[in-house]
Amino acid sequence: MAPAALLHLLSLLGSVDSLPPPRTSFLLNSTDRPLVYFSLPDVHNTTTLLLSPDASTLYVGARDIVLSLDVSQSDVISLKKKVEWRPSDAEIHDCQNKGKNPTVDCPNFVRVLQPINSTHLYACGRYGFGTL
Repeated sequence: MAPAALLHLLSLLGSVDSLPPPRTSFLLNSTDRPLVYFSLPDVHNTTTLLLSPDASTLYVGARDIVLSLDVSQSDVISLKKKVEWRPSDAEIHDCQNKGKNPTVDCPNFVRVLQPINSTHLYACGRYGFGTL
């Protein structure tokens, strides 16, 4: 990338101080955030995580689902909301026609979670190799 283009891109992003930190971490065995196990049946591929700015809600992007978890208490995690986001049968069929395996390749793997404002969250997924 040319230096002028890079400088222009950086100027579009604004100052570094206005950007949120890339992640929040806690030391192993931290008294502030002990390790707590949480799972739901039939929820898989929980690879996309977003912690709210106040650290009370953890949003989880998974296969065909987005979860909102209450993590405000250090010793328990509870489900606040579950939003299913599956491709339709027609989209699964279109995915199969592209030579993909319907159970492995065609679910909607949620890959991006980004806060828009205090009440809305932007989620983006693969959605059965479809185009939205």
